[in-house]
Amino acid sequence: SSGINAEYGGAASLYEKNEFADGEDKLYIAISSDRGLCGGIHSGLGRTFKALHAESPVKKSVMVGDKVKAILIKTMGDTYLSTFNNVGKKQSSFSDALDIAEEVLTYEFDSADIAYNSFVNVVSYKPVIKATPSAA
Repeated sequence: SSGINAEYGGAASLYEKNEFADGEDKLYIAISSDRGLCGGIHSGLGRTFKALHAESPVKKSVMVGDKVKAILIKTMGDTYLSTFNNVGKKQSSFSDALDIAEEVLTYEFDSADIAYNSFVNVVSYKPVIKATPSAA
């Protein structure tokens, strides 16, 4: 199992060794869930997106999970290209990720950033936005 990671450096290496170009026509993808009473976790991601939108208006977004979709509907609802629900209600699968990826790839965009909550400890998560490699 460590052979591939040792040879290629794993996913973290992709970000450490590459810079991803920012295109004019950017798509933002927010990853959240439909579950949880963890308002702080979901609202932290919402605040991050609202600040991003205030700094430079987001024109295209995809919302994965009802929590972040509901938080951002008033400020960014007109930017939603797609929304996905039933996220986090059952164990995630490759098929779920594939459905989202296939939908995202039907849209035209130069670059995409994915926003999600990164685990810090049992009571804390940190919103993260990562650039992705171009599909072109």
